[in-house]
Amino acid sequence: MDNLTLWYISIFAVDVAIAVAALIGLRYAMAWFTGVHVKDELDRKDNFAFGTVIAAAVVALALVLSAAVSGDVATSIATEALNVVLYCVVGIVLLKLGLFSQEKLMLTGFSIKEQLQKQNMAVAVVVSANLIAVGLIIRSGILWVEADDYTGLPALAVVFVVSQLVLMLVTLLRSKVYAKRHNQSSWQQAIASGNTALAIRYFGQVVATALVLTAIGGLVVYLPGQLHLVAVTWLGLGVAALLVLWVLYRIILPVLLTGVDVVAEVDEQQNIGVAWIEAAIFMAIAIILIAFLL
Repeated sequence: MDNLTLWYISIFAVDVAIAVAALIGLRYAMAWFTGVHVKDELDRKDNFAFGTVIAAAVVALALVLSAAVSGDVATSIATEALNVVLYCVVGIVLLKLGLFSQEKLMLTGFSIKEQLQKQNMAVAVVVSANLIAVGLIIRSGILWVEADDYTGLPALAVVFVVSQLVLMLVTLLRSKVYAKRHNQSSWQQAIASGNTALAIRYFGQVVATALVLTAIGGLVVYLPGQLHLVAVTWLGLGVAALLVLWVLYRIILPVLLTGVDVVAEVDEQQNIGVAWIEAAIFMAIAIILIAFLL
């Protein structure tokens, strides 16, 4: 075995060790993420809603880690370890910020912590959707940034903030549509009341939007010295992607579910089967759009 092979094996071992440590650390970080005691909720209370959120957090963190360990190999093991740890830590912090903005700006009117303690599955699905969506976005941002060290963090922050704005538009759109259909009733309160079907529909649209946003990196030139231009371009393309996704969904839905009163089934009867079909339509459109964009 030559020295070059040994070098790559060493780098691989370091990256894997850091990734495993981060996933193990997530067990303890979940209390920080949600403000809920992990052992009590999973072991003593058998809280399936909280377990769903942990599962989503594991997937989100794995997405971040997959990007953190990718890229060019550093010139030394210490530098490689430092860069990977840096982006792992930044990724976890951004996941927390995404959850914080979700509660303060999207899911207003109730406490995520309290709803998870009440085993509210609808809230768990909505939180899971945003965790996975943010994980996808952070991963695409790390891969898009052409620097493996701290110099790429400002550009990553811009991608994160702009993408959060687009995800907020998804929540706003869902809220406005629900209010129009139900005499100005609150979509957020419907989620708090436990309508899991509504949450599943939202899951599909949010994750689909995030999937399309991951493809934008292939359309935007990395310009670390012109972050204002990067922000405007990402935001414009993100909003355009959201609109295209919504229009195609509105075209396909009545054809695929001919004769089905989707509003009555999902909004009122809480039919999770129909809701999953809606979610699948969103994600199928996103997968096809990605094929065109990349």
